[in-house]
Amino acid sequence: MRTPSELSKAEATTDDMVNRDYSPSDTEEDVLDVLREEWRANPYLIRQRSGHGKGTVNTALTRLTSAGWVKKVTRGLYEFVEDPRTEDSDEAQGSIDTPLDGTEAAETVESHDDSVPADPIADALAGWSYGRTDDEQAANRTVARASLEWLRDTGEPVRQSDVPLDGLAEDDPEERTPDTLWRSVIRGAWQHAVGQGYVEQPDSRSYKWVGGNE
Repeated sequence: MRTPSELSKAEATTDDMVNRDYSPSDTEEDVLDVLREEWRANPYLIRQRSGHGKGTVNTALTRLTSAGWVKKVTRGLYEFVEDPRTEDSDEAQGSIDTPLDGTEAAETVESHDDSVPADPIADALAGWSYGRTDDEQAANRTVARASLEWLRDTGEPVRQSDVPLDGLAEDDPEERTPDTLWRSVIRGAWQHAVGQGYVEQPDSRSYKWVGGNE
């Protein structure tokens, strides 16, 4: 869920910056799906989630950025801005919906909350941050999240040499080396996840995901 400050940043985008006539391709829809869920993500995480290759994802991000639906925050970090189709649909729905009384509104909110899936990766990273600025912290968090998703999907104990650090470092806004990215971001995030109970260390150099898989 976005914080109030994050919402204010998104709302700062004016309507004339968004191309409402733009029609995303199937690949761009996949990229949008990831960004809707994460709000901010780097290309590596988008590639992991969407299953598309580097060139395909980069092209989709370029086109979506040009259309104003996505914003490039900094090198290797993109932010979902708006899907005007959703906004138009909400407005049309609002014109025919009848107001809910207090009981119906409460039941609707309760039903919606029950449908929200668990996010064990977010829980594993709860309270963790690294970076001097908000943008650096957001970029580091996307790297940490992508690395934890990889660890979860691997299902086996891994060491530093097993981690796809080249791919994670490829989109690093700070342009750190893979080894530096491991020492400064990923290892710290994984050790935090150990403290949260989502990762365990079979030995001093190995890590294994033991949290939820949803």
